[in-house]
Amino acid sequence: MITIPAPPKFWDFSKAFAWVISVEIAQRIVADPGLIDAARAWHRQHPQHPHYQALWDDALSQGPECLAARLVADTEDGQALRDSTICFPGAGLDAPELRRALVARARKMMSGEYRNTSWPTTNATTMVVAGHCSQLSQYSKVSDNGGDS
Repeated sequence: MITIPAPPKFWDFSKAFAWVISVEIAQRIVADPGLIDAARAWHRQHPQHPHYQALWDDALSQGPECLAARLVADTEDGQALRDSTICFPGAGLDAPELRRALVARARKMMSGEYRNTSWPTTNATTMVVAGHCSQLSQYSKVSDNGGDS
């Protein structure tokens, strides 16, 4: 099981949904680090704005635990990664049932249902996200109360 901290507070559904998708991606890349190679290949074929291109180049050069931590971090870096998310081919995120479940989680998150609780996880990998990336502390916190303000 991956231990994800309680979700930050978001005021915008699209930001909440991006965080929910990022949690799912984080869990899957820790369980299957080969997904990072597929994402790198996709990233090279679909260039972004130079700022985001460099951000993703750096994030994808880290190990799976560090990438996972950065994706869900309540930091400017985490928010920028979520705002410019790339494709993780083979991650299985395109199943309609999964998408509906993730939308439902984001709605529950917006309602405050997951406040002050651990985030539900979907696989058997153990990881405490915040402790896996030494670089994480170099990125500033988005806000004291978490999320967008």
